[in-house]
Amino acid sequence: MRKITKIISTSILATLTLIIVVLFGFYFWLNHRLDKVIDRKTYDNLVETIKTSKDLPDKFYKVYGQVTEYDQKSTTNKFLFYKTVVLLSYDNLKKIKNPCPCIDANYGIETNTFDTWTVGLALDRDVSPKKCLDFYLSKIDFLFSVIGIQNASKFYYHKELDHLSDNEMLELAVMSINPTAFNRIDHPEKLKLKVIEIKNRMKNN
Repeated sequence: MRKITKIISTSILATLTLIIVVLFGFYFWLNHRLDKVIDRKTYDNLVETIKTSKDLPDKFYKVYGQVTEYDQKSTTNKFLFYKTVVLLSYDNLKKIKNPCPCIDANYGIETNTFDTWTVGLALDRDVSPKKCLDFYLSKIDFLFSVIGIQNASKFYYHKELDHLSDNEMLELAVMSINPTAFNRIDHPEKLKLKVIEIKNRMKNN
């Protein structure tokens, strides 16, 4: 019996060791292949564009976080940790609504999943999640030929973003996660219900 137990324990330990080695090997591979994914000039231009993106109002970062669970620690590293190390179930993983702005900031330069993770990891180091979010939201298509969160604020509310009320800012943050589904013109009731849902969640937290 002891021999069987020892064999099982050894097998489990060997399996866990193999998993850890594979995961860290995968992570190392992702971090050391940037030059094979994107040419240096294109990447440097992306970094410079992200760095010069217009800052959003401080209040909006907080509101956006209430909608998407974004915070200053929403890095590609954190996302990959949850995805490959913690091994969350698919349902739990879906709760990471905006896993990392630096992945989203890729904007189709690379479409392969592993490639976007590599670029995201590099942007984690070279810019920041905050600047990636500034850039990402400046490029979102809000329909009706409206591009970017600043222009969306003017189009939907006839105000600058930093002049929106708390409720208007919350609505706009909701629209940003899916401009088609939560559009203020085409689906005002759906937007209103989503805003109420988020407010109720905030009260219960």
